[in-house]
Amino acid sequence: MKYLSKLFKVILLTTLSFILGGQSLANNTQIESTPYNVVYKKELLLEDFDQLIKMFIVKHPKMFTNMDEFESMRVLQRAKITDMNEYEFFQILAPVIEKMNCGHTSIKYSKLQQKDIVDNGNFLPFDVKIIDEELYLINDFSSQSIKKGAKITSIDGKAAGDIIDEVYKLYTSDGDNLSAKQAQINSGFNPHLSFAMAYQTIIGSPENFNVSYLSPNNKSISTANVSASKYRPKTWKNESLSFDYKDNYATLTVPHFYTYSSSELKKFSHSLDKFFRGLKARSIDNLILDLRGNSGGDPNAGNILLSYLLTSPFQYFDSGNIKYFYEPLTQQSQLNEHAFNGKLITLIDGLIFSTTGHVLSHLANQKRGKFIGQESGGGYICNDGSEMINLDNTKVGFNVATFAFSTSVQGQTRGQGIRPDIEAKYRIQDYLNNTDLEMQAALDLIQ
Repeated sequence: MKYLSKLFKVILLTTLSFILGGQSLANNTQIESTPYNVVYKKELLLEDFDQLIKMFIVKHPKMFTNMDEFESMRVLQRAKITDMNEYEFFQILAPVIEKMNCGHTSIKYSKLQQKDIVDNGNFLPFDVKIIDEELYLINDFSSQSIKKGAKITSIDGKAAGDIIDEVYKLYTSDGDNLSAKQAQINSGFNPHLSFAMAYQTIIGSPENFNVSYLSPNNKSISTANVSASKYRPKTWKNESLSFDYKDNYATLTVPHFYTYSSSELKKFSHSLDKFFRGLKARSIDNLILDLRGNSGGDPNAGNILLSYLLTSPFQYFDSGNIKYFYEPLTQQSQLNEHAFNGKLITLIDGLIFSTTGHVLSHLANQKRGKFIGQESGGGYICNDGSEMINLDNTKVGFNVATFAFSTSVQGQTRGQGIRPDIEAKYRIQDYLNNTDLEMQAALDLIQ
């Protein structure tokens, strides 16, 4: 759900947003002139820090913020500010943003800082997964060729568990939703939010990394000196809605709800209608709805999907807390004439957020089918109505939510996602074998 702009639709889930932005750093506040090494005077950084805090205090709904914890972090981090560059200042800000406990509130580097990181930054040449708070190697892009599935025990003397705790500070979620943070790191869904990028930002950017690890089936620790890699961009795929019919079940995959224009919404609605007409014509009684990775979008699209899935009329948003142009969704919505009333199984994960969390809240409210996967990153209520500013001196971008949007459901917990009826708990071999545990569990239920 992005209520004011599609510009931020790829950065809904995280504090750290590396979209290019900001303004020139050339001004008389600088001590040096090279972007990556620009050093700002302490008093100017304090001004930026206080500007960000004031905007949060004045504008943010603080729906999930523990203000005592936030204030403690604010005091702690503000006291660390000295003359420093933007990269160091970012490390000061990130833990403060995390304590806001809002997945729709984020910061981003200035344009020149981001360009310099992409051009000159040093990155850990690994793809990794976090499993049970331990760090496992999926791919090694260095010359060391460490075996896939190795458990990393430390990097540059810092224990893997401590690294994970530090990296979490760059990922925001609503409340204390750890599933959302793990999913962001493990999925790599955001092209700018790999573990390597997070490590570079919050821990360090050396030219070489000293890595200790346990190879699969090996009880002794090995070490390797690994050369840093340069920035490796990933492409975010804006896939469209897709579906498939089988003999006794169908699958419907909805990777996003980015239907902000009337033409996009019309196309989405037409595709859903085609699918559900086909489902009825084939007399298929089992539907697997795959919402994994769907970070949100337009509530109108979520409302349309629900009209095909629920069993009784519903009111999408709570009438007491909606403004902007979504007030029609505070009225009762009717079911579509081709609504599906068979067995529904919904696949979920920690990347589900915003509008998609709202959709799940309605499915849960009407006890509509089974959920398989991991706790969703979003639930019945979230903050948004975002505003974006650049801090006056550093031009660090600050995207702050200004309003809370709640669905009209009962008995659900604020700051908690929808929890699965059947948890899919991945092990390292599942990742290495590309096993789809959620789909397997869904097919087992059907069979």
